[in-house]
Amino acid sequence: MPEVARFQAGQIKGEDFAKEAEAWENNFRLAYEMASKATPPPDLAEAHSMILAALRLYQHVARVYRFAGQAGDPVKRELMLEAQELLKAANDLYDQGEARLEAAQRRAGLGAPEEPPLPGG
Repeated sequence: MPEVARFQAGQIKGEDFAKEAEAWENNFRLAYEMASKATPPPDLAEAHSMILAALRLYQHVARVYRFAGQAGDPVKRELMLEAQELLKAANDLYDQGEARLEAAQRRAGLGAPEEPPLPGG
């Protein structure tokens, strides 16, 4: 979502930003729909649930951005602050889900191989 900084700096018109945000919202909706069709094994259910919740939050962030693009000041500023808070929560939730997936990969011996030690190290 690199356009956010440009929108906040006044370099993008609100209507253009709202259109971009609508596309993000649709992309996150599609990602959620695709991911929700997966049936993870029981040991990955919590990670899957966290990632699905994060995708829903990302979709909501994009919706708030869309509304911000349609709003005038001071509502626009309030919506942008709300979106930032939601984005942080979505990122945290996604990171937690991803960490659980990576931990399960390591337990199953599927993680990335460790890098060899440096010579002389």
